[in-house]
This record gives sequence, C-alpha cells and structure tokens, in this order.
Amino acid sequence: MIWVVGAGICRGQITERGKELLRKADIVYGSRRAFELIDFELKEKRVLSRFDSSVFEEIAREGKEKEVVVLSTGDPMVAGLGKKFREMGVEVEIEPGISSVQLALAKLKVDLTEVVVVDCHARDFDSSTLDFLKYRHLLILADRRFDLTKLGDRKIILLENLCMEGESIREGFADSVEVKSDYAIIFVES
Repeated sequence: MIWVVGAGICRGQITERGKELLRKADIVYGSRRAFELIDFELKEKRVLSRFDSSVFEEIAREGKEKEVVVLSTGDPMVAGLGKKFREMGVEVEIEPGISSVQLALAKLKVDLTEVVVVDCHARDFDSSTLDFLKYRHLLILADRRFDLTKLGDRKIILLENLCMEGESIREGFADSVEVKSDYAIIFVES
C-alpha cells in the first residue's frame, strides 16, 4: 500500500492521521525539506533529491509488498506529488496537509473560493490566464524564473519562503518587483 502524506508547509502541521501512517510505514520517501517538517523516528527513511519516473516506479514496486509512505511538503493534491502518481497510473491513498496556498490565503485574509490557483513552477505563464481576473483573483505558484512583466503594471502581493528562513511579503507593481525565491506565490487582485 502506498500513502502520500502531506507534511504541511510549517513544522507541526502534519495531521494526527499522517503521523500514524508514518509510524506504521515500513519505508518513508521524501525530500530533505519534507523530512525537516516532521520530528519523530521512522523505520526506514529514503531522502530523495529528485522525483522522476524511475523513483515513482521504485515506489510503486515496493508498495506492492510493503507499507510505503511518500512524505510531501504542503498538500499532495495542490501542485504536488499526488498528481504525479495519478498521471503515472499508480494507485495511492492521500492524507492531505496544509499547503502554501492555504497559508498564503490566510496571511492575505482571502477565501479560497475567491481565487484561481495557477501552477507556474518551472512552467511558462500563459497570458490568457489573466482573463480569469474578470471573475476571481489570481494566485500564482512561481519560482525565481517567473517573469513578472507578463502581469503588466498590475498591483501584486509577492509572498516568498513562507514558513522558512527569509520569509517575506512585499506589495508593489508587477513591472517593478523581482521574484527572488523558488518558493514564491504571487497574488493578483481582480
């Protein structure tokens, strides 16, 4: 059996059920950052520097014989590992966690139903996405390669490194602000 467990975005955000799944697991896979978010001993821990198809295949094989947990930062179904397993056709169970999206919205005091979430981590931004601003605010998950000039002269709030060293929240106009982190969220008001 394979579980994908969200560790949250800050230490201490993992659910009680998530903790129990980790305790029962024969093997736990995760990134260095994901393991930093939890604070208890595991039977076997495998720190991964990448999640590519060979890693997903290895996890799928082991999940047929053992209790396997894949520890995900944030929530596995918000631009996370749950989607990757689904795309590969690997059957998994999901235990949600608190995502950076939820944390950003809490800091902004904006309801989730008021935004369209767009994942631009290592992806190009499609300018037609700006059409959503007629109906909702945009919340863009970005990295330092994101070109803010594609947002024109719109006012934005840039949240970087939430729950990490160097956390910052800056307001400004898209054409005069620079994304400095690979852990960035850009809020564009409608």
